[in-house]
Amino acid sequence: MKHLLLIGLLWPVTTVSIVGSASAAPSTSTLERISRQMYGQLQSAIRGLHKDDASLGVVVDSIESDIGKIPLRFAITFRQRLVGLIRAKHTLRRLVAYPPKALGKTLAEELEAASRRGLDRLLRFEIAVKNNYMIISGHLFATNRNLWLFGHEPKVDLQGYFFISVRIDAEIKYLLGRSKQPPTPSKWALERLDLLPGSRLLAVGIGDIDGDREQELLLLTRDAIHIFEWRRGAFVELRPRIHLDKRALRDIVPRNPVGSLVVTDLDGDGRAEILSGTNYHTAGFAHRWTPTEAVELKTVEKLPLRLPGIPLAKGPGDWLILGLPHHTFPQFTSATFFDWKLGKQRSYPLRGAFLSFARQPIKTPRHQILVSAVLRPDYQLTLHRGGPSRAVWHKLGNKAGIALAITDLDDDGVPELVQTDASYPTQHDRVTIWQLGRRKLTKRFESPRLAAIVGLACGDIDNDGQLEVVLISFDAQSETTTLHVLRRQP
Repeated sequence: MKHLLLIGLLWPVTTVSIVGSASAAPSTSTLERISRQMYGQLQSAIRGLHKDDASLGVVVDSIESDIGKIPLRFAITFRQRLVGLIRAKHTLRRLVAYPPKALGKTLAEELEAASRRGLDRLLRFEIAVKNNYMIISGHLFATNRNLWLFGHEPKVDLQGYFFISVRIDAEIKYLLGRSKQPPTPSKWALERLDLLPGSRLLAVGIGDIDGDREQELLLLTRDAIHIFEWRRGAFVELRPRIHLDKRALRDIVPRNPVGSLVVTDLDGDGRAEILSGTNYHTAGFAHRWTPTEAVELKTVEKLPLRLPGIPLAKGPGDWLILGLPHHTFPQFTSATFFDWKLGKQRSYPLRGAFLSFARQPIKTPRHQILVSAVLRPDYQLTLHRGGPSRAVWHKLGNKAGIALAITDLDDDGVPELVQTDASYPTQHDRVTIWQLGRRKLTKRFESPRLAAIVGLACGDIDNDGQLEVVLISFDAQSETTTLHVLRRQP
């Protein structure tokens, strides 16, 4: 493996070589030290670049550490669509960002040839280093149809915006091929978060609402949305709070309050919008948050969030899936797809009523798949490669919980399903994490019995580079809610 990473199409460039001290087998502290050293030197190199158009980025030519060369794993996406996933075994010939004619030359010769062809002016980008991630965002000008990016010829439109996220992988020995066995299953620990004590929490959401590339934790109550950010080892509530419109309150206060909260970037500006709905109100809400004010979007009247406790899910592309039936309303058998940009919506007939639904595009080592989880009225939980109308991929049997999420929690390229199951009528739920293998399901974690789980979200709430699972449990006897977090232990 001669070269590990080539970023961009640049001339001139700065080449960074990072060397660590020699020692025995790597440990967790060693990897953490290597990571800090690596990104510290990258930051120094980035600061040393000239700010004119001639110097646009950094090429990482070699990274050496205590255990040899460290592989970096990253993906390039154009408008959320996977273009390529580079692994440690790829050489520079698979990474060059030029037409195939240029292959076989040295790095300096290829960059010089690219500069003569004017290809260096095709790319403009910025680099930011945060925690264990290096984030490159910029603009690719589609003036040369022969442009290749990392072994792929992308279909670049006239806008051509792109985003690259690079991180160091903690399981270095496995990626280097020194161990043919996959890493041992991660251990998870269930902790309690003491945020908003005494408040009745209805839903939880996680997302980057201010565009700083760090995720915030959002909690929905009956009259407001509270926003928390991780700062210096503790959660700090951000102001202003998002107060829900009291004019949409129902005349009769519901006996069993429920709510939904989705945090997702609807317009592609890098800041997530906030969609919420409760059975206290007659309509749903959509907000955009800034440090100075919380703006209620006028298109909220088009969102069909008029039924209590309707789950929401983000679909592929720009479609937002709304109006999925809740367990209280099994007679509703269609979902509403809402196109935020065009302001259009259409109904999509589903085969039978769903109690809960989740779908997520998953980037695997070879390609990208769409995984859907469907919980039906007979409590049959099934997984599908693609939409819910596709053939059953995995079947989990009778599961009574209604909280579902699909994501790659441990960043190993294999998706996990986070689901709750309940022991009726005692209403004590537990959380189970399944790894979705090609042929079988592997149980990675099972929590002790909790109170009824009414909210679930996955995200990096403390910005340490690892995903957490945040839960809201409701005790029917005391009518109180508790916030929990599942963390993966090293």
